[in-house]
Amino acid sequence: MKKLLIVTSYLVFFILGGLTFTYLSTTEAASNMKKISVFQDTINYYVDKVGKKTQEGQSGFIYEGTTYVPLRFIAESLGKK
Repeated sequence: MKKLLIVTSYLVFFILGGLTFTYLSTTEAASNMKKISVFQDTINYYVDKVGKKTQEGQSGFIYEGTTYVPLRFIAESLGKK
């Protein structure tokens, strides 16, 4: 009986601790969020002077003068899986 009480106490403590940590970490992450504006237009990609097209759903974007390219597209263009 005493062993069951100890196991139950640990289990409750573990669950409450996990819930508290999850709540605090998501609240902190949400408070640091900000809205950004990105520019999406047709971007021409070239690898070794050969034009490449991204698959549907893999589009890059321009944010504050920097072009962001999907990592999967880069890996596949270089022959990696």
